[in-house]
Amino acid sequence: MEELEYTQPPFRRYAAILIALWTVIFVLSIGFIASETQVNAKHQAFIRAKAIAERDMLYRQWVAGFGGIYVPVNDDVQPNPLLSFIHDRDVETNDGVRLTLVSPASMTLQVYRLSNSKNDFINRLTSLDLMNPDNAADNWEKLAFKQLERFGGEDYSALSLTKGSGMHGPSYRCAPKRRASNATSTRVTRSGISVAASA
Repeated sequence: MEELEYTQPPFRRYAAILIALWTVIFVLSIGFIASETQVNAKHQAFIRAKAIAERDMLYRQWVAGFGGIYVPVNDDVQPNPLLSFIHDRDVETNDGVRLTLVSPASMTLQVYRLSNSKNDFINRLTSLDLMNPDNAADNWEKLAFKQLERFGGEDYSALSLTKGSGMHGPSYRCAPKRRASNATSTRVTRSGISVAASA
């Protein structure tokens, strides 16, 4: 009588296949989670940049509605030579405190100096029609202004992969359009607020 040879099922091979399959699923899951996390971070940066820019525009519009604000003259706030055509730019209270008129742009710049040193986003005023050379548009902002002029709209925002604007890596940048008359002419200026938030 012939002896039947008993063979064990190939458990090692099944185990190896199962481990390999599990590893592939695990790696794909990690990749998917990392991708979703990156997409969410970019989306959050976009929302932050847009919200910051809109808030800053409201503050600026509020001050502009009063023609500026008067603040005490000190080491940080000196009379603005760009406002020298305003006859009551500098006033003095009954108590002898010297006050100077701060324009909406000057107020915004001063707030940004404080904000940019304390936050993980960068704010700045920018313009193609310069009164202040510090506000010169960078390449990204020039592109934003061109897009706004060409296609219209209230703002331009995009992911910036360059390390400009004081950011150390990719950032979402938002540059709302502000159409306003220049104080010394009726010409429309092309200026706005640029915000870069880390992605």
